[in-house]
Amino acid sequence: MVARCLYAAQKENDLEFVQSLPRTTFLECIRVLQPSNFTLPLTSTHMDLSDAVAKQLGLTPIQHIVRQHSNVLKDMLAIRRRAGAAVGLPEYRMLLQSARDLGRPFSADRIWRDLLEDGVTPDTACYNALMGAHAWHGLHRTSSRRSDRITPFSQLARQRSSPPPMFATYRVGEGGIKEHVTRMFSSMLKDGAIADEESFRNVIIATAREGDMATVKAILRRIWDVDVDSLQASKPAATPTKPLNEDSPLAPNSKTLFALAYAFGINNDVPAALRVVGDMAQRYNLSIDLNVWEQLFEWTFVLASMSTRTGVKAQTDGSRTGQLPRSTALTLWESMTGAPYFVQPTMGMYNHLIKNLQDRAWPREIYAKMLEGRELSLANQAAARRALRVLERAVKGDNSTGKSLETLRREWEHADLVRKRDIVYCKRWLRLFLSTLRQFNRSDTSQDLALRETPRILWEWRAWAPTVVKYDVTGGVVELQIRTAEEIKVAQEVGAELKQKAESIAQQVPMFLAGSRTAKFTPFGASD
Repeated sequence: MVARCLYAAQKENDLEFVQSLPRTTFLECIRVLQPSNFTLPLTSTHMDLSDAVAKQLGLTPIQHIVRQHSNVLKDMLAIRRRAGAAVGLPEYRMLLQSARDLGRPFSADRIWRDLLEDGVTPDTACYNALMGAHAWHGLHRTSSRRSDRITPFSQLARQRSSPPPMFATYRVGEGGIKEHVTRMFSSMLKDGAIADEESFRNVIIATAREGDMATVKAILRRIWDVDVDSLQASKPAATPTKPLNEDSPLAPNSKTLFALAYAFGINNDVPAALRVVGDMAQRYNLSIDLNVWEQLFEWTFVLASMSTRTGVKAQTDGSRTGQLPRSTALTLWESMTGAPYFVQPTMGMYNHLIKNLQDRAWPREIYAKMLEGRELSLANQAAARRALRVLERAVKGDNSTGKSLETLRREWEHADLVRKRDIVYCKRWLRLFLSTLRQFNRSDTSQDLALRETPRILWEWRAWAPTVVKYDVTGGVVELQIRTAEEIKVAQEVGAELKQKAESIAQQVPMFLAGSRTAKFTPFGASD
């Protein structure tokens, strides 16, 4: 509604209205449009899906949503400046932080130029946001989890004048991300701004993305008295110092732990990541958030999966640097889900572990984790149904939530996206389970799993199974028809009816803006 109002004023050329808005009101408009309210909740869900799956589900690519949201913020600033109204430090600080959260360095550079043109003196938070936008460029790309890992091939690709799309998010070497961010860091100090925890966190990310872990370790020693080499050698620091106070601007937090897990993870050193994160969490009494565990487990899965690669090239091109035993993923899983952490894994983490178990041909263990993941999926499914019921009641006038209709629609769309993603996972897990049977059956002389348990499992998982299932057993192939043509027809009719009902409810809450660039604008929805 805020964006619609300002776009309407622009369309009618009502500059007087835009000028009349108090600065406190315009600042609140920018705060309402922060990515944390709209885009960021979608990011982790989108990143769990490949581009092909996202297209199959009819989802708007997350890069498109991010770009559109960035355009809205850019337009808000342009409308205000065109009206001749003053834009001060608080507004620019918040806009730069939005560009950082969206991973949009070019937007941050444009906002920075406007800031300087308006004679505003940037503070530490502004510099941090500018550095963060560059350091985290490509944060929302679904391919980032594959392309961010440091290998000889990826580093050479990023040095090319025209790198392939997967490696085009940032450059390394001369004019690269490390040089760019450290130059901004030096400018910040030269201009009298004081570096804080986020400042050094940005430098850590930029240098780690170029594989310069010596600088990362030097920052850890100098700022937080963490000696990585001593930790890896299981030796206490030579001269331990008193940790920083909680109110110190340099005191680490959960974001510091996330950055370190990412930095060591992409540089193929999960053992160091685990030791550093654990030591810093203990030293500064920090809890290890779920997103930190996700990073640690994801890179453990990546490096443990390399053991399945064969061939001379895989052994000589450096791509297997940091290779871990396949069992490492399950070992970490048991550690983080047990005492003292008791982590509740996400669907993405279950997906990684089940793939790891499939590589090891452990069907029984796969099925045990499938059951755990299914419970989480059913809970997410129930949450999506509740969100739709709340939206339906609100549309009919019974809105006791205190939230706007737009907010309720966004919440339902995100819950429904999670539900759709979970369906993809459950179908994939069933395929992975069946794929392990051929190898497992060679040693299963009783054939109990293949001939007795698997048909029962297929019946329990019939909601995610294909119509006809085939799998190998000793001496032949078992073929099972899961549902009849009549059952398929009934399921399709019920599904179409539910989908039509949901769409009719959602259509009563239009989520589009008549912007300056688009006739229809849907940055806040999960799908087109």
